[in-house]
Amino acid sequence: MPSGCRVLNVLRFENHKNWNKHSERKEQLRALCSEACENFQTATTAPQIDAEFPLNVTLEKQLNECFLFHGTGPDAAEKIAEDSFCLEEASSSTDTMLGSGIYLAEHASKSDEYAKDGTGVYHGQYALLICRALLGRVKVAESVGDASHHVRGHFDSVCGDRKKVVGIFRELVLFDESMVHPEFIVLYTRLTDI
Repeated sequence: MPSGCRVLNVLRFENHKNWNKHSERKEQLRALCSEACENFQTATTAPQIDAEFPLNVTLEKQLNECFLFHGTGPDAAEKIAEDSFCLEEASSSTDTMLGSGIYLAEHASKSDEYAKDGTGVYHGQYALLICRALLGRVKVAESVGDASHHVRGHFDSVCGDRKKVVGIFRELVLFDESMVHPEFIVLYTRLTDI
């Protein structure tokens, strides 16, 4: 179990094709939700703004838009940055506790559990994506099982609330690639106490 991490690099990237899909999906969600979605607070809902490095970020709070983490390997992070998420590939590396979707977390330490060691020049490095996520109407699931059927009508995302059930982290699952827009890659190494 790592005792911490050392951040090596933070890369901001712009994928205009993905951003346009995300923006279109946001407009569709706004039209579906004539009123604001029921408020769903995440640990990352309000970004901390440092006076020396202000973040000019606008989040659609009425659509439960927030920043969340996704753990992966450096090579996969680069591929996602270039091509966006692919549900088939995103789900193939997880146990898909709640079905085949894009798994995100409020805490970097939870996403680190899914991060993979890089190869070649990335050997010994791991990657976290910091993603802008449209949660919309959130279905809270307190048990394991395919929850994708919940997003066909009344809900837009699913929260696996293991925090409430067994006191560990919550995971947010989205079943539509356009509801997730990766914005940053964090490359890091794990620190261990010897």
